[in-house]
Amino acid sequence: KLEEAEELYESAIELAPRDGRAYLGLSRIAQKRRDFKYAKDCLKTGIANSFGDGTLGANGLKSVDTGGNPFLLQALGTLEERMGHLAEAEKLYIAAARSRPSHAAAWVALAQLRTRKLRQ
Repeated sequence: KLEEAEELYESAIELAPRDGRAYLGLSRIAQKRRDFKYAKDCLKTGIANSFGDGTLGANGLKSVDTGGNPFLLQALGTLEERMGHLAEAEKLYIAAARSRPSHAAAWVALAQLRTRKLRQ
């Protein structure tokens, strides 16, 4: 079933390469397979493809993000944190929060990371 889901995510990327959900799905599949390099690569590709070019989206509105997709930035931060790369995780959480200041999950992840660092 993972192979089928992987194919569907790849099809979704072909249809909408700027939509981050398929990259997140591919990353989660890779993590289940313990292929953390590919999991990171999926998220990095999604982040790179998520930067807007100033044009209007399909809904006729400009993106509110000022950087990469905050959901993907936070997901990559979480992966880096799980791998023990705390400084990189912190940078990614900050980037997610800066990209979309209303992305509360990035602020919470950053606060939790900093709290854990105080305990060490």
